[in-house]
Amino acid sequence: MIIHICDTNVIPFIMAIAKFKLVFDRKKESTLSKPGLIQIEVYRNRLRKYLSTGLKVLPNQWDFKRSEIVKHPNAVQLNSALRKNLDRMQRHDAEQYEKGIIVPLEFYLTFLKGSSDNQTFLEFFRNEFESNPNYRPNTKKNFNSAHGHLVKFGKLKYFSDLTYTNIQGFDRYLIALGLKDVTIQKYHKNIKTMIAEATRRGLIDKNENPYENFKMKVQPTKIQCLYRSDIEVIEKLKFKPNQIGLEKARDMFLFSVYTGARFSDLCQVSNKTIFFQPEGIHLEYVSVKTSTEFKANLALFFKNLKGKSKPEELALKYKDLLQFSPFKCSLQPYNRKLKTIAKLANIRTKLTSHIARHTFATYMVSKIPLTILQKIMGHKSSKTTEQYLHINEQMMKEALDKVDWN
Repeated sequence: MIIHICDTNVIPFIMAIAKFKLVFDRKKESTLSKPGLIQIEVYRNRLRKYLSTGLKVLPNQWDFKRSEIVKHPNAVQLNSALRKNLDRMQRHDAEQYEKGIIVPLEFYLTFLKGSSDNQTFLEFFRNEFESNPNYRPNTKKNFNSAHGHLVKFGKLKYFSDLTYTNIQGFDRYLIALGLKDVTIQKYHKNIKTMIAEATRRGLIDKNENPYENFKMKVQPTKIQCLYRSDIEVIEKLKFKPNQIGLEKARDMFLFSVYTGARFSDLCQVSNKTIFFQPEGIHLEYVSVKTSTEFKANLALFFKNLKGKSKPEELALKYKDLLQFSPFKCSLQPYNRKLKTIAKLANIRTKLTSHIARHTFATYMVSKIPLTILQKIMGHKSSKTTEQYLHINEQMMKEALDKVDWN
């Protein structure tokens, strides 16, 4: 209940304006290695309430005489935010007093909710990926998964927790869960993205990035591809009338083998991306993943000795269905169908949408300049394309099998 000074029931000696001050580790829970919580004490007429600032620091990072953070990489920014909160509350209380109103201390327990100055790193992390219109559903799903692990880890809640030691601890936590290296790298990448955004907003000192000296364990990705003989078996598969879905999945896979298209870009195949020209059938699209432009004459890919090239044959096969985006489907059902196709073709390699793309790159890397392959693959970095320079073991075997040693 708000008390009006003019009320006849107001106790004469009540102290009208509240006092606000910072208090460190009020419950005496901190140790040399365990940080303590910084709170704001609201005091009026022997009544006290305590408001959590969401910030934690070690005992040697708090100056008890001056009531401020010291020896902390983000001390300047954090002290500024704390003082700003104190000023806001003090100003609000004084303004209400001038209006003849004494604000109950309980009011200040929720006064700072919604303020970005009082936001924890975990709250900032979640708000950013949930509200970013540029993030696609799968991207948000990845960020949400990383956020879930941060919550379970429990030591990277506040901005002040963003230290090398805690990042290293989070890495060990993920390793202990038995996660794959590529998954762990993905989570670290998500955190680094959010730290970069927080730095741009002045919430973190740009010179104190916890990842500055942290080196992630990078394992070379084992990229698989198909033998030419495997591709020929898949091309020759015959399907029953009730296996139209399998046949379409097979054709999608082969179209990716022939062109290097990602699954998300296969779904764009339609009369808006396929153009029938006298010199050949053209494929043009903007990559869903990288926003890079792809334009090519399919007549130049996987040429046959006579007639149309292999990707052109598939384009002609679905010519009458192009208005319906014939390859548009969900990824999981598509990969399940590829698993069935692998069994039908008696192929040991696990078929996935990306195996087709790897197969394309593996054979092309020895036939065209790397810069051209990078353009076709839609890679923003040449380093990504260079990965395919190290997966030629299968081509080497095929080449050696053809050698006449006599």
